[in-house]
Amino acid sequence: MAVTRIIANLSAPDPTALAKFYAKVFELDLPFDMGWIAFLNKETTQKIELHTASEGGAGTELPVISIDVEDLDATEVAVRAAGAEVVYGPVTEAWGLRRFFFRDPAGNLANVVDSGRFCFCPLGTLPSQMNLWRVSRSVLAPRRSAMSSTLAR
Repeated sequence: MAVTRIIANLSAPDPTALAKFYAKVFELDLPFDMGWIAFLNKETTQKIELHTASEGGAGTELPVISIDVEDLDATEVAVRAAGAEVVYGPVTEAWGLRRFFFRDPAGNLANVVDSGRFCFCPLGTLPSQMNLWRVSRSVLAPRRSAMSSTLAR
């Protein structure tokens, strides 16, 4: 059996309004709306990923959704401009991930992550022992000095 996609379903009293919020903030398309459910998408290549967790990291509440973005600062501006409350961050976590959390209009906690960073964490390691890697190989070498500066802080 091959998984072809995994979909996050956000609970909302008004799915259309919540879909329009996410469409505006994250520049998504709203191709399908039945009133009780609305679909958002963006034509792009996606990898399949499912996380299981007991918390959101750094002692935070577990978000219901994580959204990777190319420009975290611009996304924060768009989230605030859309009237959502940023409740955590932006912050660079001890393990190198740069992110912030916000509550959407339906009260869902969303995690917005800088897609230029991720953490490789072998089982049993602590955040201080983790190695940071950049997602894009094409920008790995130029960012090594920036990554060293970030770790030195």
